[in-house]
Amino acid sequence: MPSKRPVSPLQLSILRFLLCCRLFFYSFFKGMLPISIHTASLFFFCICREDIFKRIKE
Repeated sequence: MPSKRPVSPLQLSILRFLLCCRLFFYSFFKGMLPISIHTASLFFFCICREDIFKRIKE
């Protein structure tokens, strides 16, 4: 089994942000803009909430 490289929380949130952007643009080009705006806001809320919880724990 290949050993997994440790991923920093910053890298993780950047990856999640990029995934969110990709979903947003994909659904934009598919003509589902209202759905993608809702999805994007949910993603941003989850990312921000996780960062806040991490800061509180430290």
